[in-house]
Amino acid sequence: MQSIQKTFESELLEQFSDFKNGDAYLVLVKPGDFFATRNALIKHLILDLKLKGIYSSSNKPSTVIKRELEMMGIDTSKHFFVDFISRENNLAIQANNVFYLRSPTAFTSAAILTVKLSKNFKFDFLFDDSLTTSLIYNRPRRIQEFIHFVLGKIELLNARAVLIALDDQKTREMVMEISQFFTKIIVTPPENKF
Repeated sequence: MQSIQKTFESELLEQFSDFKNGDAYLVLVKPGDFFATRNALIKHLILDLKLKGIYSSSNKPSTVIKRELEMMGIDTSKHFFVDFISRENNLAIQANNVFYLRSPTAFTSAAILTVKLSKNFKFDFLFDDSLTTSLIYNRPRRIQEFIHFVLGKIELLNARAVLIALDDQKTREMVMEISQFFTKIIVTPPENKF
């Protein structure tokens, strides 16, 4: 089982061999591969490439994500976290590197925060694991506008972006509308490129 996991990681990371500043990758994953994919990518960005970043999520509270990353050997104090769910669920805990947005629909606040962070914090990448979750709470058009804005900002900052989404029909419909915003779209398993 472990060698299968290593092969999966190697093939996935091979897709990132040319990942450079200004690039934005969308990774579509099968539901059973979501966390393995997330873990492999975040470890690669932080531990292998030694990049500083912003992790944005409406899937789990930032406290849980930070604990999971720390278990992988990642020093979470050097990164920022944008948490779309803890505040709404009264789970927000004061932390210098966590920004709590009011709900998974707070795209305007997230856009303003991205601009503020870009002025005050040098970051190398934005990592977002919530594209599919965003479709539950928001209209696809609103998500498209937000992605366009944020990825444009990332490109201007000469940073990188990785967005992860489940590979399902609803997400694929939206991907048809936003594919031009991405440098590369990867579908896992890696041999099934989009």
